[in-house]
Amino acid sequence: MAGMADNTQLAVGVSENVICQIKCGEVELKLTLTPKFLSKSLYDAAIKPFLGAYNKRAAAPLDWEAIRTVKLDGTTVIDATVPAQSLLRMKYASMVLLTEVTNSLSEAFLEAAVDRIPPAMIAIATEAADIDTKMPDRDVTRRCNKAFDTIAGEGNTAVNRNNVLKAFMGNQSVREACFIHFSRHDRAIDAVIRAVDGDKEPNIELDEFTRFFAAVSASVSAPLEAAYWPEQHPSDGFLGQLLSDPNVKARRIA
Repeated sequence: MAGMADNTQLAVGVSENVICQIKCGEVELKLTLTPKFLSKSLYDAAIKPFLGAYNKRAAAPLDWEAIRTVKLDGTTVIDATVPAQSLLRMKYASMVLLTEVTNSLSEAFLEAAVDRIPPAMIAIATEAADIDTKMPDRDVTRRCNKAFDTIAGEGNTAVNRNNVLKAFMGNQSVREACFIHFSRHDRAIDAVIRAVDGDKEPNIELDEFTRFFAAVSASVSAPLEAAYWPEQHPSDGFLGQLLSDPNVKARRIA
């Protein structure tokens, strides 16, 4: 954000405030969120107070139901009911409220993943997609570039979003590069990809393709325990005891 220090150098401690710049249309407001507010949901801590101020300034009132997209430091917020402190981890934050859906391909994948794959797998995919915080390693970058060239054609700098989704579903070379072809989670991830809207952002460049590729590749490579829903984890009960006993040998019977 202009005029502010580098966020990467300003991680917030548990007793510190967060300055959040929130904008919707022509209305902009700076909120200082204390630890008391940060313990509340993002909606209650920041969005609700902003909408109250917005409706005092704007010609037409705006309610929460009209907000289609919440962008926090450029990334779409999937769930505004989570504690604000889990999302606002730097001293300064920039939030934009939009009345239309403007999600990128990687964000659309993460949104489609909700209720289709377990939260642990979504967390793994979300972390991998955040290439601004941590760039993919050389192996992921090599496989990503190979998949991009396969879909776009060598030398092209952009690729059609629909063609990307189709390739991740049906092109063996791309599926192998992303590890879908070898994954035990392939059916679950295929269901997520099928749910992604291919009509928005018809052309995407390598940077956004990398975010999507990294998210998909990380989720299909997730460890087995991440594939269980919290209430279904096999660590409990008789099955869990069997699976955790090194003296027990088991095999799958079709």
